[in-house]
Amino acid sequence: MQSAKPEANTGPQFPQFRFVEFNKVRQMRGAEAARVEIIYGEGDHDLLWMSAGDLHANIRQFGKHEALADALDAYGQGGRG
Repeated sequence: MQSAKPEANTGPQFPQFRFVEFNKVRQMRGAEAARVEIIYGEGDHDLLWMSAGDLHANIRQFGKHEALADALDAYGQGGRG
């Protein structure tokens, strides 16, 4: 008789974020200026430029992450950070 194996957690897996850089030239041109790497649970990743609005939307959707807060802080500091 085989015993039942416990099922893997199939709940939602939220991505992880890593703040890469802040580009003041992009900000002066009105473009997204915070570069953020998004790491998914499956090992895939994206490298995206984000606006302050994008960062706020990600915080609303996935919760507060240190990298997203650091990127928002860079917008507030005009690029330092």
